[in-house]
Amino acid sequence: MFYEVKGVKQEPGNLRRRWFQAEDMDLIVWFEGIELVRFQLSYNRHLGERSIIWSRESGYHHHRIDDGEQQPGHYKSAPIITGYLPLDFSAAKEAYLKHIDGDDRPLFQEVLDHLDRGHRQQ
Repeated sequence: MFYEVKGVKQEPGNLRRRWFQAEDMDLIVWFEGIELVRFQLSYNRHLGERSIIWSRESGYHHHRIDDGEQQPGHYKSAPIITGYLPLDFSAAKEAYLKHIDGDDRPLFQEVLDHLDRGHRQQ
């Protein structure tokens, strides 16, 4: 199940964000007022992390995540979004469904609705 990361830094003048984590995924959501305007769902953390990003302005994108651990003998770098992948909602949705429950169920359902819409657009 997702748990919310508390104390997420909010930058003045930027969108408000919330961050949720589960064992193998992260969900970051951005709001304009109370409206969800963007999310990043990063999944498959231990086996080649990927990320589906949706925003109101640019729609859906699917990327690999470089976890920053590719250089033996060096300190770990910060994870970064790398190569663009074809949209594949099925694996992300299957993993996501295992974690949505609890007090933030309406928000999780809204993200699920976006994943469903993106899947139908393929």
